[in-house]
Amino acid sequence: MKIRILFTIYGILLFSACSEDFVLTEPWKDIPVVYGLINRVDSAQYIRVEKLFVDENIPAVDMAKVADSIYYKNAKVYLINLTSKREVELKKVDGTSEGYPRNSGPFVQVPNILYKLKTSQLQMAGGDSILLKIDRGDGKTQVTSRIQLVRDFDFTSLHPPIERFNLSQIFHNLSVGKSQNLLKFLILTLSLMYRKPILFQATFQ
Repeated sequence: MKIRILFTIYGILLFSACSEDFVLTEPWKDIPVVYGLINRVDSAQYIRVEKLFVDENIPAVDMAKVADSIYYKNAKVYLINLTSKREVELKKVDGTSEGYPRNSGPFVQVPNILYKLKTSQLQMAGGDSILLKIDRGDGKTQVTSRIQLVRDFDFTSLHPPIERFNLSQIFHNLSVGKSQNLLKFLILTLSLMYRKPILFQATFQ
């Protein structure tokens, strides 16, 4: 009888220690989320700076509708041309007024914060190294990311240029022995040279 009681108590303790609760979110961290495409032939450059948001008690779809959840209040954004040693602070603007409204969806549409730079202010050239620097404000560490602009493309054409293939003549000349069957194939070699783009890689200072 004593043995059965001990086993029963042990079993109750074992099952009471198990839990079906799962923690699906990690503690919140201040992580910037940056969207941008640098095109030196455009008249202006736009950068969108947001932040990661998470809360164990509030659904993400609800937080996405709150501007304070996705935007920094006192952020400053800079683009630095490391080649020419020139630094320019981007201007905080309303994307909708600039002609770039935010698509309807889970994220808040008003305000629609972007950071703008007139390309003439920085004067970028192909091959220049560009540094993105973000000051999140409130004494937080700065975030930086560096890219190299794509150089100008050089296109080489055939001399003389080939405008049209006479495929019927090619197929006619590709007969095999005395067979009436024609060996019909065409081998076309196309060589392309390209430079792989380098994505932003953020670093914290």
